[in-house]
Amino acid sequence: MNRVARKLQVFEVFNILIAFALLSACSKPVKVTVEDRVQPPSQKIVHHVVERGDTLFAIAWRYGLDLDKLARANGMAKKDILRVGQVILLAQKEAPVFVQPSSSRVNADSKPRSSSNRQNVGNRSEKPPVKNSTASVKTSAIKEIDWRWPVSGVVVTNFGVGRPINQGIDIRGKKGEPIIAAASGEVVFAGSGLRGYGKLIIIKHNDLFLSAYAHNDRLHVKEGDKVKVGQHIADLGSTEANFDKLHFEIRRDGRPVNPLHYLPKRQ
Repeated sequence: MNRVARKLQVFEVFNILIAFALLSACSKPVKVTVEDRVQPPSQKIVHHVVERGDTLFAIAWRYGLDLDKLARANGMAKKDILRVGQVILLAQKEAPVFVQPSSSRVNADSKPRSSSNRQNVGNRSEKPPVKNSTASVKTSAIKEIDWRWPVSGVVVTNFGVGRPINQGIDIRGKKGEPIIAAASGEVVFAGSGLRGYGKLIIIKHNDLFLSAYAHNDRLHVKEGDKVKVGQHIADLGSTEANFDKLHFEIRRDGRPVNPLHYLPKRQ
């Protein structure tokens, strides 16, 4: 065998060894750390497709929206009957307000100004701007509520804890223990129509605040009833819950807030 043939043979053997090494490496399992992967950002839900038993109130409560704003955004009345498959827009964009100028202002501006009028322009007394009363109304709505604890007992689950996230607090108690209204208002819901809440009572206190009392054993009020703070409205239970407790929520402008920021501190 000449020198050239020998070199070719050695080269072929070398290539075979490299190929074998590559195949061996590919056959080994590769570990992937799933926990280190970044999850894609969630998409904001902008509409809801109506299912059997849905009401506009239930949809607003589910997504933490203000019922009045949700009804206006969809051109509906709050108690309209929904159709299965109907699409409810969840975005609550306020329509722009167009102010038509008064005819007297138009006529005044359309007339040519005399020299005397031009001299007096700088001497006109400007009316003070009208202050936005929305903030003051909301402030008074907050101050006028005298919140009380709806039941005695230990808070076993705090706001914002768990999966799904707790939108209120859970207070452990004994079955049949009286539950009282945390503030005066009107009962806007009493029944079992909202999944996951069992027998539920929702009270509207003013244009800003609602409170909810879930998993009751027995209800003592009905929709439309006016209740006073401290009034016995239900008996504690465990409907759609794994133990006897009261699930209590406070919602401000439709959105869940931490009840412990509003209830009086316990001694």
